[in-house]
Amino acid sequence: MDPQASIQRIVDAFFEDDKEELDQAFKDLREWADKGGFKPKISKGAELVAIADAFEEWANYKIQDVKFILLNGWNGSINSMTYAIQSSGELTRGTIQGDLNPLEWIVSLWSDLYSELTDCVKIALKAANENYSLNSCDCDKDNHCDECGFDPAGNDYDELHEFCEIAERMSDFGDWLTECVEEEIFS
Repeated sequence: MDPQASIQRIVDAFFEDDKEELDQAFKDLREWADKGGFKPKISKGAELVAIADAFEEWANYKIQDVKFILLNGWNGSINSMTYAIQSSGELTRGTIQGDLNPLEWIVSLWSDLYSELTDCVKIALKAANENYSLNSCDCDKDNHCDECGFDPAGNDYDELHEFCEIAERMSDFGDWLTECVEEEIFS
């Protein structure tokens, strides 16, 4: 596998609006990263912006099926990442970039989302455990039994946990990608 070719595939697929190829190119590159393969080089400028735009689109594509859990009230303040997804349906860079390059910026948003979702998962689990203790069956087990049919975690916990895992993978992979950006030789 040539990771540099995957970078070009990502850029090409993004500009051709080929979501299937974009998904496959990112998957191939992530598998390469997971196996400890050497990092490709992402040059600053147009290629970096294209990779950041492609990553933003791909990451939002990956949460299509799980983002609706936020409609159950699992969102923070107006400045939170969960609120951004609940209100717009996706996580985008917006207009306030600061000192980060475009890729660092979108990855920082996914890192923040992961942190927020981790807190949501903890709250959901605590609520599910409290609900379980109030509604447990008469079985002699301390934990939920298969016979009583009560799901102690509930749908919110399961879906939030899945969303959290996706956000963590996006954040980790994004961190790896940011390490691929070439340093500027001349300033």
